[in-house]
Amino acid sequence: MEIKNARITFWFQKEPNPKIYVDKLNKTLNDYFFDFNILSVPANIEPTIPRLNAVSESNHSNIEISLINARLNTRFDEHYWNDLSLCINYLQERASKLFDALSNCNINILYSAITLNIEQQNNDSIEILKKHFLHLDSEKNISELGISLSQEIDNKFYEIINFNTIKQIKIEKQILNEGEIILPLLSLKDASEVHNFINISIEINDKLGFNLKENHKTKKDDFLKMFQILDKQTKKEISRFKN
Repeated sequence: MEIKNARITFWFQKEPNPKIYVDKLNKTLNDYFFDFNILSVPANIEPTIPRLNAVSESNHSNIEISLINARLNTRFDEHYWNDLSLCINYLQERASKLFDALSNCNINILYSAITLNIEQQNNDSIEILKKHFLHLDSEKNISELGISLSQEIDNKFYEIINFNTIKQIKIEKQILNEGEIILPLLSLKDASEVHNFINISIEINDKLGFNLKENHKTKKDDFLKMFQILDKQTKKEISRFKN
């Protein structure tokens, strides 16, 4: 399995003007990220649309801040794909800094979520998921398969795991007369390569605590514990599909 990307999201009460925090955000995060850009967005547009963004020096991560959340998006490269500890440490260092930056702006985090995506190329991806999770006859003509599992942990966290089969398609099609490629109108017969993958999305969040406890806020210790849960579960899933 290869660790491909991750997203960490902090949710908070609506901040009508997040650009007032730019200097404090830059000061706390400048070890990892360039200064924030202020995006020209109409005031009445959807509150989840980013108003600020910043890119890491390596260009592997970016932060987006909207009126109601802050997101750390990371895509890993070949130096990280097969090293879970390296990926977890990378995420935890930067997410902890973002947590601190929001706290320095007196923004209380209502709840947070960490999502990690891993995948494995395997032409028998459907058969593998059927073997692990379903009692289906091998002759059933299934072309796609998705399974979602959710459980509660410590009366505080949700652990949500999604297993899916996906196809990666490479199309080499000659376009004449400056024609337009419209993906839904392309057939698989136009594909020069088709690869099948098992994709696993693992999310750990503390929304259960938010749902159960009035005035819930994410504590730093609980946020760090989410990384421990993520690490343990990801190791389990990598081991499950190792052979």
